[in-house]
Amino acid sequence: MGNNKGRSKACITCLRRRVMCDQQRPACLRCTRSNFVCLGYREMLFIDAKAQVLRRIGCTSQSVLGNKTPSLEVTKEYQTGGHFAQPAGPRLFCDYETTTIWSAPSEVAMRQTQFISYLVARLDGPMETICRSQLSPSYHADSLEQMARKQCFLALATSFYGLAHSQPPVVHHGRRLYLQALNMVNRTISGCDSTGVSETLSSVVALCLHELFSMHGATSRKSNPLAVALLEVTRPMMIVAALYARRPSLMAQPDWSARAICVPNDYFPPSHRSALAYLLDALAQIPALYHEHDAILSRQSANLLGQTTSEINRREASTSVQALLGRSLSLRDDIHVQDAYWTASNPKFKLFSVSRAIETSTPPYPCKDKIHFSSLQAANVATLYDAVVILINQLVVSSLSLLPGSDVHVIVQAEASEQTSAAIIHIIKSVDFQLSPPGNFYLLFPIRVAHRVLLQSQVPQDIAKRLWLEGVLCSIKERVGTWMSNDYIFGAGKS
Repeated sequence: MGNNKGRSKACITCLRRRVMCDQQRPACLRCTRSNFVCLGYREMLFIDAKAQVLRRIGCTSQSVLGNKTPSLEVTKEYQTGGHFAQPAGPRLFCDYETTTIWSAPSEVAMRQTQFISYLVARLDGPMETICRSQLSPSYHADSLEQMARKQCFLALATSFYGLAHSQPPVVHHGRRLYLQALNMVNRTISGCDSTGVSETLSSVVALCLHELFSMHGATSRKSNPLAVALLEVTRPMMIVAALYARRPSLMAQPDWSARAICVPNDYFPPSHRSALAYLLDALAQIPALYHEHDAILSRQSANLLGQTTSEINRREASTSVQALLGRSLSLRDDIHVQDAYWTASNPKFKLFSVSRAIETSTPPYPCKDKIHFSSLQAANVATLYDAVVILINQLVVSSLSLLPGSDVHVIVQAEASEQTSAAIIHIIKSVDFQLSPPGNFYLLFPIRVAHRVLLQSQVPQDIAKRLWLEGVLCSIKERVGTWMSNDYIFGAGKS
């Protein structure tokens, strides 16, 4: 007979039945002949692994409940029993029926997740948000633009991980992914209906960062002038992507300053190259201002919905708007001071002549004259300066609308509107000179900024200017392709 004093080597079932056990392995013959489930021995335990897995993942379907084995209830009882909490000796887990419940992720997928997670941990701002979204599973078919963005960030993450851990095979694999991503972005841009503008701009930024980090190493003028030249070319697109997303730009960081990297010793006498570097640095600061403006609007909307517009909340909102307004006006004043300094240091810095406009066009030319600059570089400085002034003044006007009206605010708003109108007219007068290279960023970007402002006005003079700019964009579209005049960039829906 079995006993309960722990000296018997009988199986658990025979111990509970208090019968003699023949101690056969792996299952006792007495239990088999008596149609009992042999629960094994103290040093060898049978557990229904399939039932455990199904219970852990919460499977409650009828099919699972119908296929429950008799050993499930006994196993539960055994596991909850106090006298077998810490059995002596090693346990052997067996399962007489093996069923695949889920398919484990492949090694390639796990490595890709590891690369992207490593990159996410070292990014900040909008790039972190975009890259982190690539870790989320997708339950629907991705568009071509979304697939291209995933490929671009995967290439960037792979190369970044390989460089950080000194693994040349991983770096080479990242470069192969980069070539595939480049082809996908090319197909996206060449498409006739480019609707995923945000995804495509994110892809371009990821490719630019990949070229800077993985192909050329550290960004240093002395160690790698090729990387500096590449950064100088791709910087405008990175800033435009941040401005479109209304998130702080990486190019606004001091380590990525155009003046510190591209023209570290080119300050005096001022040149067009140093002036463009300064204006690009100023432009890189504007996305952070728009991001702060959106955050203030979001907090005010939340307070209105929650009906928590107390005096403290109003005071805090007013303080935030005043701080944003002060930063915007300070940046605008600094730009005006720099412009005066350039002109005073070199009277020929922005030398231009004015000619009377005699051509006829449809829609008609909205101004009476045109501007001809001394060089294309001078024209680029002038038009980018106008675009930056417009963006800042639009932010100033929008911020003033969040504050109670006062005489000072009315004067500041009138000044901002006047400067915006003058900058738009100056851009229109400069278009004819800069149309010789129609793909020039310093022409397309200011035209887009001016067109965006004119879309919000119903004044007849502004409507005439807007129609004329739309005609210019159509002519550019015919010469350089659809993407360069994409109507979604800086669309009217953005405030």
